[in-house]
Amino acid sequence: MIYLASVYSLNATSQSESDKLTRQIRYNTVMKKTAELLKAGHKVFSPITHCHPMSVLYDMPATFDFWMELDCHYIAHCDEVWVLKMKGWQESNGITRELEFAIMNNIPIKYIKA
Repeated sequence: MIYLASVYSLNATSQSESDKLTRQIRYNTVMKKTAELLKAGHKVFSPITHCHPMSVLYDMPATFDFWMELDCHYIAHCDEVWVLKMKGWQESNGITRELEFAIMNNIPIKYIKA
C-alpha cells in the first residue's frame, strides 16, 4: 500500500475563512490525485481524503501534532510513501515529520506531481 503524503495546513492554528478555504482546496487537489492513482491500479491511502471531512464536520484540530500518531501508524503499515508535490509541500512540518518516520523505518519515498 502507498501512503500519500500531502500538504494540508501550514497555519493549522488559524480558523480564518481564508485558511479554511486553503485547506478545502488542498483537500480537493489530493482527493482528485488519489482517485487518479486508484483508477491507475495503485493501492493508495491518503490521510487527508480520509480525515478532512470528519475534521470539518466535527471541528477537529487541523494540526499535524493531533494527527501524527495515527499518520505514523498508517505509514508503518505501508510499503511506500509518495509525496504529492503541491504548492507548500517543502514547507510542511507534517510532511517533514512523515518523511523522517519513513526514513527511520526504511520505507521507500517517491515524489510525484500534483
